[in-house]
Amino acid sequence: MTPGDQQMFALLTEAAFAFNRRQYADSLRLLNEILEKDSDHSMAIALRGECYFRMGRYEEAIEDITTGLFDDSGLFKSGYYHSLGLCYLQIGKHVQAVNCFSLSIKDTRWYYPTYAARAKSWFILHKYRQCIKDTARYKKYFHGRKNKERKEDLMMPLLEGMSAFYLRKVLWSISLLKEAETNDPEESLIFYYIALLHILADDPEPAIHYLSKAIWFNQNLDKAYLFRMLLKLKNGKKTDAQTDYDKINDPVTAKYARELFNIYEKIKYTRLNKKGEMELLSTRTKIIYSLPTHVDITTCSFFKEKDMFEIPL
Repeated sequence: MTPGDQQMFALLTEAAFAFNRRQYADSLRLLNEILEKDSDHSMAIALRGECYFRMGRYEEAIEDITTGLFDDSGLFKSGYYHSLGLCYLQIGKHVQAVNCFSLSIKDTRWYYPTYAARAKSWFILHKYRQCIKDTARYKKYFHGRKNKERKEDLMMPLLEGMSAFYLRKVLWSISLLKEAETNDPEESLIFYYIALLHILADDPEPAIHYLSKAIWFNQNLDKAYLFRMLLKLKNGKKTDAQTDYDKINDPVTAKYARELFNIYEKIKYTRLNKKGEMELLSTRTKIIYSLPTHVDITTCSFFKEKDMFEIPL
């Protein structure tokens, strides 16, 4: 090894140690120093991409990690494909994210966070059966040993339960979502979806309880106000329902709420259609109105979580 090679290796080792200590700015400085001397150094390029990813610079991360992956067959590809998938997940390119996670799994099948991350993208792509398969694969690794410190252990029942909800598996969905209950304000949507399932089961008291719990944690959850307003109207509490209506900020949701005030007396039954809408019926078959139930779950904290792994030296 020439003195120049030794110096490059020492810089790369120092950069990797800084990265593992989460000192990304220091690692980036050292990697740029390497790349000034050798612009084609694929390991430095890929590791710089990892630094960009941890710093939230996703487009630059995608460019560097992709370049590093395709230029060096000796890289720890599973980890880099995982990070590349997370970059695509963060910028909303879920088809590309799924492809990267699948390549990571092909290389290293035991790396369980990749199944968890791919389940997120499957869910957003409305591929609920594939989402459930990945949550099942994740849970298989731990044989039911739940650890509340491990973020994915709370995320998997939530994704699995909501997928079951959209596949109209009501009882299964309730049991899965109750597994996911936490006191984390960012997971208020769990309570919202449990409430919708109780509405479908014609069980208004627990539905109101869970909607109130969702609102307690997130006062901006307009659809929780909407459905609680509907239940109060059906219970004859028009004044209380008006209070919920007044708290709705989103103009589209407020429009649904105004229209519900005119038809609530006709509502006898509810069901979920294939689009994930709550259908309101006057008889078992006659639809009066359809309400969208979907809420953007990417606001949940686990969608913002950056899965960490160390670079092998």
